Formats: sequence, C-alpha cells, structure tokens
Amino acid sequence: MEEEERINGDFNHQVIPSITDWLDKNLFLEWGAIAGAVALGFIAGQVSNDKQS
Repeated sequence: MEEEERINGDFNHQVIPSITDWLDKNLFLEWGAIAGAVALGFIAGQVSNDKQS
C-alpha cells in the first residue's frame, strides 16, 4: 500500500531496534537464546544444590 510505505518512510528514522526485534527476525538465534537461558538456569540450579549439600 502506498500510504503505508509513506508512513513507514516518514517515521523510519525514529525506529529504535531492540534485541527482541533482531531475535524475531532470526528464528534460529531465538531458539538458541531460549535454550541457552534454560541451560544457564539448569547449571545455576545444580551449583545451588551442590552448595547446600
């Protein structure tokens, strides 16, 4: 649509990209970040359990 392109062009310089935008565009990296967060949580849980023993 011509109007939508004009609106995007008018405000394009005000767009502030975020890491979530970047991850949404790269599905492989998004799942990698999720897997990394889960792994980090698992490791933190293991370390916590070792200290309590």
